[in-house]
Order: sequence, then structure tokens, then C-alpha cells
Amino acid sequence: MLETLTEDALPALLPSQEEYLQRLSLIFPATSAGAPHGASPGAAAVVFVALYVGSIDGVRPINIVTVTAMSDSIAARRSDMDRRAYYEAVTGPGRASEVQRLCEQAGYPRGTPWYRDNAREYLRTGPVAALRTTGALLSASLPTTSARPRYSLDSSFAALFAPELSGDSLTLAIKKWQTSVHQVTPPPVTESRFTLPQAYSAIVSGNPGALLGRKECSWLDVKSQPYKLGNPAAEEEFCKDVAAFANLHGGLLVIGFSTAAKQDGEIIEAITPIRTAEINREQYRKILRSRVKPYIRGLEVEWHPIDSEAGILVIYIPQQPDAHKPFILSSKRDPAAVKCPIRDADGTHWLSAEELARYLSLGWNTTR
Repeated sequence: MLETLTEDALPALLPSQEEYLQRLSLIFPATSAGAPHGASPGAAAVVFVALYVGSIDGVRPINIVTVTAMSDSIAARRSDMDRRAYYEAVTGPGRASEVQRLCEQAGYPRGTPWYRDNAREYLRTGPVAALRTTGALLSASLPTTSARPRYSLDSSFAALFAPELSGDSLTLAIKKWQTSVHQVTPPPVTESRFTLPQAYSAIVSGNPGALLGRKECSWLDVKSQPYKLGNPAAEEEFCKDVAAFANLHGGLLVIGFSTAAKQDGEIIEAITPIRTAEINREQYRKILRSRVKPYIRGLEVEWHPIDSEAGILVIYIPQQPDAHKPFILSSKRDPAAVKCPIRDADGTHWLSAEELARYLSLGWNTTR
């Protein structure tokens, strides 16, 4: 049992890698905070490798290379001696070359690595980030540039993969873990039941997974990639998205989530963390100050890390007094020319001259 493991003991493994994916699908159903990346083949690979080397609660931490270097041939060798030897090789100075040398010396084929080197970013920003967000995967406090292993499974999560668990005992253990980390599958939530303050509070309190399964709406917009600041069209699109919220009832623009098109709109599907090095919050603020008039009061541009290397960018736009509206975009080419955007359901559009005149005649009362 995991509770009695010492630093030298290794946990028992499930018979096949496919069973890890099956259990992850039970732990992270489609509407949970960990889906879909938490129940993906990539996540199954991370969990298997962590358990293979005994990476639990900070003991024998792994990194992305520990996962990518694994192969079917190595995974089939399940003695404690083989498992320890793999860990020592893959975390040593030579990493991949050391793994090759280990296989040659032990007299068994190296096999094809599970992932190519260019898959590291996918694993880090997809499966690893999802497991980190749900508390299943721990991360040591290391500098971003450090190549030292940093990840390990939380022991309560690792216990869910004990081979002796099955049937009702497995179901009960999973429900207990889900409850302990607030990962119980939420009921369908409509826009009226999930509010802007709730969404903002969830993110700042470290629970961005609360947005998963939600629908983009009049106050919520997410992006999977940062805006290409320095590109005039991208900067205008960013200012348009922010000013549109300010011209309605406020909103939340979050960079670091992907969506999937469903019959009733865009549904937030996964957390897709952005590399810390790609974000310059002050540059985002500077562009808004220079392009959006008047200045949006109470606006926040916040960075919320998922791990030491990546996170999500949050732009919070509080509801603005009607007396301060409309919020307009100035043109770089012609300072006298202005544009006025507004949020419309889950989209944004520019107001025509007629629409702008109507709003102004109503005192910018968007409820009429």
C-alpha cells in the first residue's frame, strides 16, 4: 500500500498502460476540471512513468524527459532493479543517451521512445498542466530554467492506481478523492447561475478549472494563445475585445483556455497554459492606456501561474458607469477616427454609426 512506502520501495503497477487511461477517464469525467487533458493518453503516460519510478510526494521527482524517453520495451521490465536503473539513467547527465547505454548493457532492446522531443511542450502545457491544476501532480519550487526533475504524484491520487482496487472499492476511492480536491463533476451551469464575480474569484483563488465546461457569454471570453503584440491588427483586436466588455456590463478575458464549438455555442474545453516568457503584462496595460479612451477604471491585468514555467493571463474589466461610456478605440493612422465595439452574447462587433447614435440618445442604457 502507498501509505507504507519508504523512499526505497516502489508501488505495484497495473497490468497495462491502457488501464491507466481507463482509470483516468473515471477520475476525470468529461465535465470535470481535469478533462480533457487529465484523461488523455499523455496524462496516462505521465502517471504510469511516475509510478514506474516511484515518484510520489517529492520522492524521485520526474521531468518531461522522464516521460518522453520511456518505451514499451522499458515499460515491460517491471522489476524494482530495472525501474530504479531507468530512473537513474534518465535523470542523469546524459539522459536519453544514458537510457540507450542502460539498455545495451542490460541486453534488451531500447525500443521506440513514446514521444519525440518536440512533444515536450504538448505534455507540459496539456497533460502535466491539467494534473497540476487538479492537485494530482505536485511541482517542486525550482527556477524556471532549471533542468532538475520537479514533478511527483500526490500520494492520495497515486493511491487510486493500486492494482487491488476494483469495482465498488475503486468507485468509492475515486469519489473520496474527487470530493477532497473539489473535482466532483459539476451539474450543467447556465450563464445566469455562473456569474462574473464567481469566475474571477475562482481564478484568483487558484481554481481555474472551475471555468471548464462553461459557455462563453456576454461577460466571458477565452483565448488559447496570447495576442501578437507589436502587430497592429492583433493589438486592435485585443483593445476591441476589452473595450467591448467595458461598453456593456464588464467582463473577463482569459488567455490560457481552449474552446470547442458545440450546438449552443463555444464551450471552454481545456486549460492551455501560456509560457511565462511570452507574457508582458505591462505591455498589455500600455496598449490599453494608449488606444482605449477614456481609461477603463478598475481594470486588472493579472498573471496566475499554473506551474513555474506557465500560467494564464486574466484581464478583468469591472462594470463601468454609463456616464463614462462609450469606450472607443483611437486609430494610429488617423487620430480623428474612432471605433466603438460592444459585446453581443458570446461575440464582439463594431457599432455602426446608427447604432452608436441610438445608444448615445438613450444615455448608453444597454438594457433598452
